[in-house]
Amino acid sequence: MKPAKPRLLIIEDEESILQGLADVFVYNGYEVETAIEGRSGLEMALSGGYHLILLDIMIPGLDGFSICNRIREVDRRLPIIMLTAKTSEEDIIKGLKLGADDYTRNLSR
Repeated sequence: MKPAKPRLLIIEDEESILQGLADVFVYNGYEVETAIEGRSGLEMALSGGYHLILLDIMIPGLDGFSICNRIREVDRRLPIIMLTAKTSEEDIIKGLKLGADDYTRNLSR
């Protein structure tokens, strides 16, 4: 029996970034699902079953900070990496305080 692929959720509104990330992770053996706006991304994240969430901050509907906070209210162990163009010290501190496991600058923006 083949082991299950790790499941990844990418919440990102920039289509080219979303597709590039998804392609790389699929190529490396992940099962990838995507959301392009905050509310649907949060709903998907809370449905469970993901091993990792890549999360943009500046997305329509519900921002990434709010999504991270809501996920952490339900699940403290699910890894969340914020991948964003917002790189001020205040934003980084806020993201990490809300429970992100890492905060990485998206260099393509």
